[in-house]
Amino acid sequence: VAAAIARNTDNSVLVIDLDTRFGDVAIMLDIEPRFTVAQLAATATTLERETFKAALVKHDSGVHVLPSPKHPNEWRNVEAADIKELVRFAARMFDYVILDTPGAFNDIVGTALEAATQVLVVTSVDMASIKDTSFVLDLLESESFPKERLMLVVNHANGANTIRAADIARVLRHEVFWEIPHDSEVTYATQIGKPVVIAKPKSRAAVNLN
Repeated sequence: VAAAIARNTDNSVLVIDLDTRFGDVAIMLDIEPRFTVAQLAATATTLERETFKAALVKHDSGVHVLPSPKHPNEWRNVEAADIKELVRFAARMFDYVILDTPGAFNDIVGTALEAATQVLVVTSVDMASIKDTSFVLDLLESESFPKERLMLVVNHANGANTIRAADIARVLRHEVFWEIPHDSEVTYATQIGKPVVIAKPKSRAAVNLN
């Protein structure tokens, strides 16, 4: 998504990897981090624009990236308030700030949800994923999270077509905003460390995301 925005618009795009367990943005884009979220969050209240931008890695796609730490233990000293300040700071510098979160709730994910203007809830067509998504949506509803900020995305990652988006929408009681078609080229792009919109721009997934 970030690469598609950078490729098709003049907008500046930053991805912050907030996956506190298995942050994979750096390896998926084949980049070597200069600094990590944990390091910059520790100085969030005193950051300067030039220092912040110099700490980021700019991918060939035009996307700037702030990777997660290589080791999960490095998240231990990161406070949710620091992440909140870091995201606010980044939003003043970039047109789009995309926060990549894990599939589990914690204080940092809660902060990301609070800061986001739009939240993409990604599910797939297997029953386990639909069950987990139902739990997520119910939890957010119980916390009075604004439903209009939630955008349900169905990723047909495994090629299964027995469950339709309409069925998922009915089960989850939430309209499907977008469907990403199954495409083996996504796997190829991942293996070479390039977004599919760059590696295979004519593939089904790339055309869909563009």
